[in-house]
Amino acid sequence: HEGVFVIAPKYDFANEFSDDYAAVGMGEVVSLENGLAQFGYVDKTGVLVIPLQFSNALDFNDGLAVVCIGDDKTGKCGVIGHDGKYVISLRFASMNPFKEGLAKASVDDRKWGFINKSGEFVIPAKFDAAWDFSGDYAGVAIGEKDHFKWGLIDKKGDYVVKPISEEQIIVSEGMAAVKVNGVWGFISKPK
Repeated sequence: HEGVFVIAPKYDFANEFSDDYAAVGMGEVVSLENGLAQFGYVDKTGVLVIPLQFSNALDFNDGLAVVCIGDDKTGKCGVIGHDGKYVISLRFASMNPFKEGLAKASVDDRKWGFINKSGEFVIPAKFDAAWDFSGDYAGVAIGEKDHFKWGLIDKKGDYVVKPISEEQIIVSEGMAAVKVNGVWGFISKPK
């Protein structure tokens, strides 16, 4: 079988389809850093359903997508729905897509917390680094970049493992792998 283009190759950037939309963009790689790239979204027929207007656009998930305007240093991010209208205004320096109902976000790119789908911090921005929620837990860190201490929080923001690990904590089959004083160990069933 020979492949036939369903959507003509006319964009410089294209993501995979997610929630029936794919982010597409025009520009050069350097334009991603200086905020001059232009992103929008196409549907599966190739129709540009949300115009090329964002400097960055992440995948849709549960009907929502993170979009940014401006460059890497001074730009702002928010969230749109399938209609292209803002659900959460452009007020975050950086954010990730929603996972398990929460999104990692920062207003200053220094401290991280988690917002709900209304854009409110339900877990305050007090962490120096954070990972997305997965399996009801999120890895969070305090300290300097090369000297982070990682812990795990639940969706209330409470520690289930205090920041003790020298590496990101990995949870698998009810066990949390932590590294303390250069050696790995396991904490059972973090709750």
